[in-house]
Amino acid sequence: MALIFWLFIDLDPKNPNISLMAGIALWMAIWWVTEAVSLAVTAIVPVLMLPVLGIAEVKEVAQQYTDSIIFLFFGGFMLAFAIEKWNLHKRIALKILSIVGKSPRTVLLGTMISTFLISNWISNTATTVMLFSAVLALIHETKQYLKHDKEKFAAAMLLGLAFSATIGGMATPVGTPPNMYFFKVFRETYAQDYDFNFLKWSMIGYPIAVTFLIVCYIVLSKYFMKHLNSFEIGREYFREQYKKLGKMGPEEKWVFGIFISCILLWFSRADIDLGVFKIHGWANLFKVPKFVDDSFVALAAAMLLFLIPSKVRKEVPF
Repeated sequence: MALIFWLFIDLDPKNPNISLMAGIALWMAIWWVTEAVSLAVTAIVPVLMLPVLGIAEVKEVAQQYTDSIIFLFFGGFMLAFAIEKWNLHKRIALKILSIVGKSPRTVLLGTMISTFLISNWISNTATTVMLFSAVLALIHETKQYLKHDKEKFAAAMLLGLAFSATIGGMATPVGTPPNMYFFKVFRETYAQDYDFNFLKWSMIGYPIAVTFLIVCYIVLSKYFMKHLNSFEIGREYFREQYKKLGKMGPEEKWVFGIFISCILLWFSRADIDLGVFKIHGWANLFKVPKFVDDSFVALAAAMLLFLIPSKVRKEVPF
């Protein structure tokens, strides 16, 4: 209905924004009356559509609700909830462990890499909570292979989980809440002098985070596993655990697709200047590119999670 309104009805030829706003109002009115989605989801339609249509900037619209950085929090938390709900985090961790997990050192490495990668995009606290039960189960499973070194292996695994989650949160602006607050303050303070976007943060954050991860693994490995009796748990254990998850259902595929798309959109929103040539960001496709920021991407991902129905529990959205 809103699209028809925008294409065929022109309320004021001198000011097309009036027709665009009327279309958004009609769209929201239909969703509110029919309750096609949650009322709260309908309420955030302006934050997405006003920047897309070139009417107002995300920051300006978001101020009518709260600070724009809150929407970056919101989108990240919704992604974390969906990933945990459909066990995508377990699938990622078990896949990595089925490749590298064999000895105590490689099991620790696989756990730390899995945690690091997930924590890049989800709050480090949420990542630790999500993987904690899986790591405890892994510690319990390896007890049969260890004699007097159970406590050392358990300590290394749990510390590796906590440290790698914290380190992984450094790599991107959405990795941990303090990053997002610093991201906000920096942009407000130096917005005129330096365009500090998602990609530029990651170009600084990833080298530091990867270096810390390597150092942390070496320290934990040397300190806790120096005299640890070697064992081979066998990659089959992780493969069996992975098989128990079954095939990826449509819900998990949707969550994975939205998760990957969100990452790609964050990195490619702004122009990437490689010196020899420049890759234009997708924000240039919109009427006013500067109206769209990283909060918009997070909010769009969260909106999709609410709109796509679940085939398992049709009454419950993502």
